Amino acid sequence: MLDIREQREELALNPQIMEIQALVLRNIHLARILGVQHTTQAFSTAGELAAAFQGRLQSAGQTGEEAMGKAKEDHAGIIRLAGITDADLEKVFQQVWIYSRLTNPTNQLLEEVIAKIDGTEKTAVFASGLAAIDAAVRQFVAPASHDGEKYTRGGNIMVIGSIYGGTYAQFMNTCKETGREFRHLSITDFLKDGLPDDTSMVFCESSNNPTLKVVPLNDVAQEAKRVGAVSVCDNTFTPLSVRPVENGIDLTVTSMTKYFNGQSEDLGGSVSGSAAMIAPFLDLHEGRRMLGGAIMAPRVAKEFLKHLATLPERLLRVTQNAKGVRNASEKAGFRVKTVEDFPEYAAMRNNAIPHSVSNGMVALFMDDAQQASDFVDAMIRAGVSRGAVSLGSEHTYYCIPSQTTHSEMPEDELDRIGITPGLVRISCGAEPDLVERFEQVLADFAFTQQ
Repeated sequence: MLDIREQREELALNPQIMEIQALVLRNIHLARILGVQHTTQAFSTAGELAAAFQGRLQSAGQTGEEAMGKAKEDHAGIIRLAGITDADLEKVFQQVWIYSRLTNPTNQLLEEVIAKIDGTEKTAVFASGLAAIDAAVRQFVAPASHDGEKYTRGGNIMVIGSIYGGTYAQFMNTCKETGREFRHLSITDFLKDGLPDDTSMVFCESSNNPTLKVVPLNDVAQEAKRVGAVSVCDNTFTPLSVRPVENGIDLTVTSMTKYFNGQSEDLGGSVSGSAAMIAPFLDLHEGRRMLGGAIMAPRVAKEFLKHLATLPERLLRVTQNAKGVRNASEKAGFRVKTVEDFPEYAAMRNNAIPHSVSNGMVALFMDDAQQASDFVDAMIRAGVSRGAVSLGSEHTYYCIPSQTTHSEMPEDELDRIGITPGLVRISCGAEPDLVERFEQVLADFAFTQQ
């Protein structure tokens, strides 16, 4: 087994990682060359502006040429050292984007990187993960309608397995307001019965929040195609190591706030898929990004580009910590799971990425809510973690989902999908001494429970 130094070298020399990293660095430089991104694009004439709004203008024309010329003068050194070509600059400065709520060059640089990570043709970024999910539902699932004579119910969203409580609440609210329908299937029931024929969209998480159970994405994709449904996978927990599109899924959604940021500093969300699937989101007049208004700010997009440069290394470090925390918990006699404990994960993972990379998530099952609370309190007091509901940070976070992230769900639903009162969700950070400190506190805690 490779030591951590050898694993870092393996990761740095991995062809897919190298390709992603090269694109990240190029686009960081291009974002810097772009400078401050204004909210609206200037055009040389009223006719050009009208043509842009009607989708007839192919390039920014004279204003784009002037901006590009100035950038070449101001950033000659960066352009030369980073190997930025005229074609790269033209793609940025001649882009017709009109208004930042629709799209903008800075966000497009970020979207290009995320599409590369997800293995898709295109990506659209949003202000948050929930904004991205909401856009997908409203874009592809019809609401109820009434023409004065006949009522037609909205489309049916089928959810497979456990999902984030905020997503559950959003589905419930959207369906109540719009006449769409939302139903929940356990993974076991899905594998036994498949999808109802009237399914419009099937939604799942690659690794369930918080139980970490893995949904068989190939089966989901095949069933979705059989019934003519759009398949959507929330891949927030398993970036790089899973590419849902390679398992046949139509759309990959990610809460970028988590691993893509890694610092718990900015909110963001993304939807990735084929160019044909992403195009409707970006339609100038009817796209959900324009209608919903939940696009990411360009300044935030620059921050995400910067943090994505460290994504592979961060995932390596948190994966190692999760393995250590898992082993320590099991030795202390507690039931514990990581995503790698599920054989379905190995079947769907992106094997072009080294197996030293998965994620930092650990599901620790205490006997009851009181024991879970005592455990979390002990860790917080010792400074081994923070009590917080986010995840994917370089800092370790602990929460009890039944009391926090999934408290919107009714108790019978929590019980059905395996979210017990004593379940503790641990998002391991990248702290170099996490496992050692965790073991010390856990030993003391286990002794008090005897």
